Amino acid sequence: MELNNKNWDDFVHVRWRVQFLRHMLQMHQTSPKRGTAAWAHEEEDYVQRLEEAEMKLILFPAEWHALPDSNIPS
Repeated sequence: MELNNKNWDDFVHVRWRVQFLRHMLQMHQTSPKRGTAAWAHEEEDYVQRLEEAEMKLILFPAEWHALPDSNIPS
Protein backbone atom coordinates (compact mmCIF):
# COMPACT_ATOMS: atom_id res chain seq x y z
CA MET A 1 0.00 0.00 0.00
CA GLU A 2 1.36 3.39 -0.99
CA LEU A 3 1.93 6.01 1.69
CA ASN A 4 -0.08 8.97 0.44
CA ASN A 5 -2.42 11.52 2.02
CA LYS A 6 -5.61 9.52 1.53
CA ASN A 7 -4.20 6.22 2.77
CA TRP A 8 -2.52 7.94 5.71
CA ASP A 9 -5.76 9.73 6.68
CA ASP A 10 -7.65 6.44 6.44
CA PHE A 11 -5.04 4.71 8.59
CA VAL A 12 -5.03 7.42 11.27
CA HIS A 13 -8.83 7.34 11.41
CA VAL A 14 -9.03 3.55 11.72
CA ARG A 15 -6.30 3.54 14.37
CA TRP A 16 -8.20 6.25 16.30
CA ARG A 17 -11.43 4.25 15.96
CA VAL A 18 -9.80 1.11 17.42
CA GLN A 19 -8.43 3.10 20.36
CA PHE A 20 -11.79 4.82 20.92
CA LEU A 21 -13.75 1.57 20.82
CA ARG A 22 -11.31 -0.11 23.23
CA HIS A 23 -11.81 2.78 25.62
CA MET A 24 -15.60 2.61 25.24
CA LEU A 25 -15.55 -1.13 25.92
CA GLN A 26 -13.44 -0.59 29.06
CA MET A 27 -15.84 2.08 30.29
CA HIS A 28 -18.79 -0.15 29.48
CA GLN A 29 -17.31 -2.87 31.72
CA THR A 30 -17.74 -0.55 34.72
CA SER A 31 -21.38 0.28 34.01
CA PRO A 32 -23.80 -0.13 36.91
CA LYS A 33 -26.14 -1.86 34.45
CA ARG A 34 -23.63 -4.67 33.98
CA GLY A 35 -25.33 -8.04 33.77
CA THR A 36 -28.63 -6.79 32.36
CA ALA A 37 -29.96 -7.82 28.96
CA ALA A 38 -29.53 -4.27 27.62
CA TRP A 39 -25.94 -4.19 28.86
CA ALA A 40 -25.19 -7.52 27.17
CA HIS A 41 -26.66 -6.28 23.89
CA GLU A 42 -24.51 -3.15 24.04
CA GLU A 43 -21.49 -5.27 24.92
CA GLU A 44 -22.00 -7.41 21.82
CA ASP A 45 -22.30 -4.27 19.70
CA TYR A 46 -19.07 -2.76 21.07
CA VAL A 47 -17.18 -6.03 20.61
CA GLN A 48 -18.42 -6.42 17.03
CA ARG A 49 -17.54 -2.82 16.14
CA LEU A 50 -14.09 -3.22 17.69
CA GLU A 51 -13.43 -6.45 15.79
CA GLU A 52 -14.46 -4.81 12.51
CA ALA A 53 -12.19 -1.83 13.14
CA GLU A 54 -9.27 -4.11 14.06
CA MET A 55 -9.76 -6.06 10.84
CA LYS A 56 -9.54 -2.82 8.87
CA LEU A 57 -6.45 -1.76 10.80
CA ILE A 58 -4.49 -4.89 9.93
CA LEU A 59 -4.86 -4.08 6.23
CA PHE A 60 -2.34 -1.27 6.67
CA PRO A 61 1.43 -1.91 6.65
CA ALA A 62 2.82 -2.78 10.08
CA GLU A 63 5.54 -0.12 9.90
CA TRP A 64 2.90 2.63 9.75
CA HIS A 65 1.94 1.84 13.35
CA ALA A 66 5.25 3.27 14.58
CA LEU A 67 4.77 6.58 12.78
CA PRO A 68 3.39 9.68 14.57
CA ASP A 69 -0.20 10.83 13.97
CA SER A 70 0.92 14.08 12.38
CA ASN A 71 1.20 14.54 8.64
CA ILE A 72 2.77 11.91 6.44
CA PRO A 73 6.51 11.74 7.02
CA SER A 74 8.62 12.97 4.10
